[in-house]
Amino acid sequence: MPSSGVTRCGIVFDQYALGRAIQILVLTALERPDEGDEAGTAQKQCHWNEIGEDRHAAASEALRRGDEADLAVSVFLLDDGFQHRQVARDLDLVLIDATRPLGFGRLLPRGLLREPAGNLRRADAVIVSRADQIDAQELAGLDAMIRGFTGRPPIAHTAHDWSGYVTDAPDGRERPADALRGHTVMGVCGIANPQAFEATLRARAGRVVAVHAFPDHHRYTGADVRAIAAEARQRGVDLLVMTEKDHVKWRQIAVSPAEADRPVWRPRLTIRWLDGQDALDTLMDQRLARP
Repeated sequence: MPSSGVTRCGIVFDQYALGRAIQILVLTALERPDEGDEAGTAQKQCHWNEIGEDRHAAASEALRRGDEADLAVSVFLLDDGFQHRQVARDLDLVLIDATRPLGFGRLLPRGLLREPAGNLRRADAVIVSRADQIDAQELAGLDAMIRGFTGRPPIAHTAHDWSGYVTDAPDGRERPADALRGHTVMGVCGIANPQAFEATLRARAGRVVAVHAFPDHHRYTGADVRAIAAEARQRGVDLLVMTEKDHVKWRQIAVSPAEADRPVWRPRLTIRWLDGQDALDTLMDQRLARP
């Protein structure tokens, strides 16, 4: 991370589970939360969280509370904040998923774009994620398209890796990255890009009998859990694999151990820099430095 003295970070989320309220999680250091960078997983590293009706009010309260507790917030990181132009910012970073760049080229609801692609020119830098999941020719074309919008190439390219697996085993140990090779598994996810999750799962597991992909931010029900558990038993599945973001909601469903008797493993997501990390660190040092 940059050496600009960042010690506490307020991560600002749109909290869908609270009726589109704003939630701010205050963390020590600018640590990277697990898969999805979402509130349920980030909260494990959290000093406290602030709930508000708008970003400015919640951020102001977080600053006040931090000063009173001698835990001053050094920087705010806005999740999905690019389109919230009423919020002043020191640095605008845009991540583009190489496996489906620019949201199929259409605005919501026909595509995934929240504003026209030409507005990328407002970004201080663009990072291409999952750049390892497309071939070199496709990546060169994507870089050229980004340059056409911004006037410069992406500052960095990254890959998503699974470095291991979190389990609920009594010994509390994480399993290594190759631990799925001998298992028959079933995937479960409710995320924005289920295809990338499935591709990684199939590359890592011995046998994948099915992947149940729900809509992003899906709130699991008892019926979901029972149906998936029953199918897993019927098809000889050793364990279920889901993201930590999904497991936060999955584990809240009250079902008997007999109904949900398969272990649940969650990949430990890490970001691997293919290039550009030093350039991004330099840019962040410059923008976040204080006199």
